[in-house]
Amino acid sequence: MSSHQDAQPVDFHKPQRMASSARQAVADWYSRSIMRIQENWKQHLAEVPQLTSVNSDVVLARDAFQEVADPGWGSVVHVGPHSFPSLLAFPLVQVQMLVNAVIGATGEERPAERPLTAVEVELARLILGDLARGFADGWPGESQLAVELGAVENRPCRSRMFSPQTPVYVSTFRLSQSLGEFDFQWIQPEEALARLVERNSSGWDARPPATSRAVLDHLARKMPVEIVVELGHVPVTMPQLSRLSVGDVLVLGQSIHDPLTARVGDETKFRGWAGRSGIRRGFQITVCVDDP
Repeated sequence: MSSHQDAQPVDFHKPQRMASSARQAVADWYSRSIMRIQENWKQHLAEVPQLTSVNSDVVLARDAFQEVADPGWGSVVHVGPHSFPSLLAFPLVQVQMLVNAVIGATGEERPAERPLTAVEVELARLILGDLARGFADGWPGESQLAVELGAVENRPCRSRMFSPQTPVYVSTFRLSQSLGEFDFQWIQPEEALARLVERNSSGWDARPPATSRAVLDHLARKMPVEIVVELGHVPVTMPQLSRLSVGDVLVLGQSIHDPLTARVGDETKFRGWAGRSGIRRGFQITVCVDDP
C-alpha cells in the first residue's frame, strides 16, 4: 500500500488530457505539416521564418484566452468534414513582420504596433492561407483534410468562440525570424479534434494494397492531363501588385515575334502560335520539345 506521502492531489476542475495515442497522432500531423507550410511560404516571403511546434495541452477556454497576446490578430479556421471552428491567434507585431516579409520591407527593427491596413489584412490572410493549406496537405489520412480560413479576429483574446468552461486543445507554435521569435496559438475544441483523429488515424501507417501493373497502366491512360499555353511573364513587387487596377496594362517579357510555350506540369512540351478555331481560341503546334 502506498503511504500518504505518495498521494497526489486531484484537480477535478481541470479537463482530462487527450488520450496519448490521439496526442501522438496530432503531433505526427503537425510534424508533417510544418515542412509543407515552410515550402508554401517560400513562394511569398522574402525571409521564411523557422516554424516549430512548442507544446500542446488541454485547458479550459477561459484559461486559453488569457494566454493569447494582446494586441493580437488572428482568424477563425474551420477544420474537418464537419467544419468545426477553431482559432489561430498571433501577436500583432508578429503579423506585421510577416506582412513586411511579403513586400520585402524587412528592416533592422521591429515595427511599431498599429492596426493593419486593408491591404495588410489581405496579405496576412495570404500568409495564413499558406498555413492552412500546409495543415490540410500534412494530414496523414487517406484524403486531404479540409482546413479553411474563416472570419478575421482583430482581438482574438476577446473571442467568444467557446464558452469559458469548454475544454480546448491549445497548440503553441514558434516563429523564429531575424528580428526575434514569437509564439502563436491554435485553439481547437478538444472533443471535436479527438473525435476527428480517432476516426481517421487507425490506418495512417498502413501501406496501401498492392495493385497490378496492368491496372495502374489502365488508370494512368484515363487520367486527364492539362496543357497550359503561356502568353508571357512579368515580375512585379507586392506593392506594385497592390496598386494594380482596371485599365492598367502589363508589358510582358515575351516578344510578339517569339512562339508561345505549352507546358505539361513543369515541363515544356510544345512551341507554337496562338490563333482561333471558329469562335474558340486555339494553339497551333510547330515544335515538339524533346524530353531532356
